[in-house]
Amino acid sequence: MHSRIGTGLLFIFAAILAVTLGACSNAAHFTTELDAPGSLAPGNAVTYQGAQIGQVTSLSPAPLGGSEVDFEVRQANADDVHRDSLVVLQSGGDSAWLELRNPNAYSPAAQPGSRIQGADSEAQARMILASRGLGATLGGLAQFLGSAPSGASPLNALTRELAAMQQNLAANASVNQAVARAQLDRLVAQGQALEQELIRQGHTAEARRLRRQVEGLIRSFSPPPPSSSGTLVTPKVYH
Repeated sequence: MHSRIGTGLLFIFAAILAVTLGACSNAAHFTTELDAPGSLAPGNAVTYQGAQIGQVTSLSPAPLGGSEVDFEVRQANADDVHRDSLVVLQSGGDSAWLELRNPNAYSPAAQPGSRIQGADSEAQARMILASRGLGATLGGLAQFLGSAPSGASPLNALTRELAAMQQNLAANASVNQAVARAQLDRLVAQGQALEQELIRQGHTAEARRLRRQVEGLIRSFSPPPPSSSGTLVTPKVYH
């Protein structure tokens, strides 16, 4: 009798283990990094387009501050995670979750185990996306200048430096806001030098386009807060 009960319990345990392992094998795992994860905890949802597709699995201290966040999505939704996806921390009441966003639906799917860029606020998410847009503009501008006369070669070097700075800015946005701010200030100064050189060479349309991109990046990083009188405070102006 006891052996039959033991055998039955063993069978039940094996079945539960098989289901658990099967569930684990049907999930794709990714990581991100957040400055301030707030109340985010293992088991909290990962959502995409309003539906839950996975969950947070663990949080641990990041080497440079903030938190490393591991999360998983169902295998059926693994292709929804792209190389340039963004996960944004959301909160409501006492709950918190990660929201997956895809700025470019045609970018390649991310491999399981990949690091996905994270943002712990909407303002930070806007800054990251604006930074990416500026990088694309600078890349196109570098191509344009590459076909210009040989006298534009120093300008090509400057655009390459600007593009590298933009990448560092996006990478550091989820690590340290002070570092990102310092990089943004240097990026703006370099952009102004590039703008003046474009004007000097007669490329006024490209200069105006670059100025709009830089100003958009500044606004995304530092949205003007309301003053006590209800009017908007004028943000820092770069000349």
